[in-house]
Amino acid sequence: MIRQQQRVGLRLHTSLLALAIGMTGVTVAISASAQESVAPADEPTEVVVVGTRAGLKKAAAVKRDSDQFVDSVIADDIGKLPDVNVAESLQRVSGVQIKRSLGEGTQVSIRGLTQNITLVNGRDVVDSAGRGGSGVDSLGTGSYGLLAQLPSEIIQRLDVTKLAASSDIEGALSGTVNIITAKPLDSKTDTMAFSVEGLYNDRAAKGGDRTSILFSHHFSDKLAGLINISQSSRNIRDESIFSFSGYVPLTGAGAPSGAYYLADIRDTQINENRKRTGINATLQWKPTENIELLYDLLYSKQDINRDRWWFALPLSSTYASYTNPVFSSANTLMAGTLNAQLQTNTETYDNTGDTLATGLTGTWKSDRLKVTGDASYSRSKQDGYQHFLRLTTKTASPIAFDFRDVDVPQFTIPGSVNLTDPAQWNFTNYFDNRDTADSELSALRLDADYRFDGPISHLKFGARASDLDVEIVKYQSQLTGNISADTVPDSYQVRTLDILSGASGYSPQSALYPVMYGGGKTYAYDVHGYAPGSFTPYVYIPLASFSTTEKDTAYYVQADIDTTIGGLPLSGNVGIRQVETDFTAVGSYKVGSNPAQPLTVKKSYSNTLPSASFKLNVRDDLLIRFGAAKVIARPNSADQNPGLNLATVAPFTATAGNAELDPFKATQYDLSAEYYFKPGSVLSLGLFKKDLQSFIIRKATTETYNGIDYLVTRPYNGADATIDGMEFVYQDNFDFLPAPFDGLGVAANVSIINSDTGATSARTGEKIPVPGLSKNNLNLVVYYEKAGYGVRVAYNKRDQFLDQLGAGGEPIYFDAGEDLSISGRMQLNAHYSLDLQISNVLDSPIRKYGTEEVATSSYALNGRTFSLALRGKF
Repeated sequence: MIRQQQRVGLRLHTSLLALAIGMTGVTVAISASAQESVAPADEPTEVVVVGTRAGLKKAAAVKRDSDQFVDSVIADDIGKLPDVNVAESLQRVSGVQIKRSLGEGTQVSIRGLTQNITLVNGRDVVDSAGRGGSGVDSLGTGSYGLLAQLPSEIIQRLDVTKLAASSDIEGALSGTVNIITAKPLDSKTDTMAFSVEGLYNDRAAKGGDRTSILFSHHFSDKLAGLINISQSSRNIRDESIFSFSGYVPLTGAGAPSGAYYLADIRDTQINENRKRTGINATLQWKPTENIELLYDLLYSKQDINRDRWWFALPLSSTYASYTNPVFSSANTLMAGTLNAQLQTNTETYDNTGDTLATGLTGTWKSDRLKVTGDASYSRSKQDGYQHFLRLTTKTASPIAFDFRDVDVPQFTIPGSVNLTDPAQWNFTNYFDNRDTADSELSALRLDADYRFDGPISHLKFGARASDLDVEIVKYQSQLTGNISADTVPDSYQVRTLDILSGASGYSPQSALYPVMYGGGKTYAYDVHGYAPGSFTPYVYIPLASFSTTEKDTAYYVQADIDTTIGGLPLSGNVGIRQVETDFTAVGSYKVGSNPAQPLTVKKSYSNTLPSASFKLNVRDDLLIRFGAAKVIARPNSADQNPGLNLATVAPFTATAGNAELDPFKATQYDLSAEYYFKPGSVLSLGLFKKDLQSFIIRKATTETYNGIDYLVTRPYNGADATIDGMEFVYQDNFDFLPAPFDGLGVAANVSIINSDTGATSARTGEKIPVPGLSKNNLNLVVYYEKAGYGVRVAYNKRDQFLDQLGAGGEPIYFDAGEDLSISGRMQLNAHYSLDLQISNVLDSPIRKYGTEEVATSSYALNGRTFSLALRGKF
């Protein structure tokens, strides 16, 4: 039924696109301009942004003219970011790092911190799983989060603000990403733009497509509208070795002190199809020079169908199970032999989700006073349906494994074991699960700006009220029981996972795999032999389900400064923001075998957030910035589940959320020098420091219930940390070179970031950094544009970074990674161009490891993606 609905939805979206194309007989268009902070909002300007050089030049102008610490990425043509998605483009900004999943950038760290906010046209946009969410995904990768949900075709500019002003929305610990779309009155003429793009991934060996059409129309010189419709279908393939639980403590007599082992080894193949439809619409009306109304809407719908297969070797937690075990210097089990039962697994996963963000802004101004009111609403929802079957060999076999000197863990199966014989396998696990996530955010904002003649140029004050509602619901039906595979012959097939070409250590295995929907079966449970209608496929799980409500009220006052000091121009702002928060969480708790009971937690807190930022123009081409601010980031919604589930027998353990969490807090300091030695060229050096308080970490503590002490793992406040770093930026177009080399240009940035959390690894004593932070980061873009031709090469490299703390406090790291993309453009005539892009040129592996670099826990390859696009503008 889900797949049928998706096909109907695709036909509907295609019909909408065809209808839009049919309207081209009407004079329609879209502005090629971004909403510019470098020009007053009440003065329409025509901004034509075409090509890498023009985009970089415009971004440098935004950075130079802002009084804040701001970096921008500007679309190098109408509706075309210079990379494949939002996250990929953001990594070109100094100090911004991305996390990859299924071949795409999905999550963004700014100066090593992920606790940031994403805005669209200055307004909060929610993820389906709430604040800090990553969508609904049985893989837990974040690949279905907000940045993957928004269509890149609607974006004209990305601003990253690294030091918040008092007038900015609070909630970012290190930076705010503002996605800016076009305004129709910024262009004086009607225009139309379209793109038709073909995609191909070499590991998936399948194609895809992406199309968009953009219109704007001036009904008069005071009223204009804009619409942008986009659609894409992509095929993704992920080939990996990974472990579900990672490295965990090895127990039993004779085990070395502090020994760890890899809980399981999984050879995995994922085939996924992603369909996305996006609509962006704007209506702008300026009846007089003093009044403006602006309405905009963003809608995105995503449909995902995934098939996953994996061959698994579970290892033993008991030291005595191993023959000839070999340990590393830090006592990580690296090789040996054990008797183990093998597993094959099949999963189908369907995910549907949509995001809506809409708002109305009204502005009135006189000679000195400007008043702006804004009402906004955002909603995001996802549903994920997982069906999963497992086959397990009936008998154990001696399996030799070795993780040393290879890319991926390798193991050897005796030749006498017949993995294709159905009589040797049992069906053992049957899952029919569903996850839903639904978030809504409504907000009202009022701002006033009074202009003075004097050193205080503007006095700004305002208020904002918002209401965030999040609901996470889990339904699980997870049955176990042995059924011989040869008794259900329509529910298996022989499959060979021939993956990870080029990775040492991997050997393809032909084996029997479950078939999910064979013989007319609808659910995994059908294989277990239940009569239709005699079981419930999705059972509500109260302890994993919860809802939260957060009401925030903020007030601010800010003075903008425009004066001189020592004869040098000085501009900036000083202000303070007061934030009041009322929070309620509703969930369940369970003690022992008693039924789950409802639980409600309420919490209120306030924060005072001063901020100051200054820009000193030492010369026309040289400026110095300095600033400081106190900032907060509210806890992730997933950490605020008040649910508690206590074990009934020893060992008495539990996991829980914490609805009593306070927000992250930080005091940050920034200093930079920027030299604009010619238009579009800049050389800058920035220093920053962050003192973090109330940083949220997960730890296990003893809690007493009914006279029994339980070891409960939950998130807590209290950890302090510091982050300091340096950012270096060099951007230049080499127009001083003789032809034809005058078309060359470069944009490069390097960031070096250090952190101190005070935490160390219990096994090695090494310092544990802030999660998501790479010490050394490099971004390099080299381009050539001349006579209608252009080539762009973009390279990114980052050091390893901490992903999370695993079992027993064992750190789990992502290995150092690199990415290379190449794109080219040929301008066919005044209206049409051809664009070619190759992403992930190096097919770089995404690798994770435990405390030691030799302790690989996952290794993934996603292949190269080729795209060819025809673009037109009229």
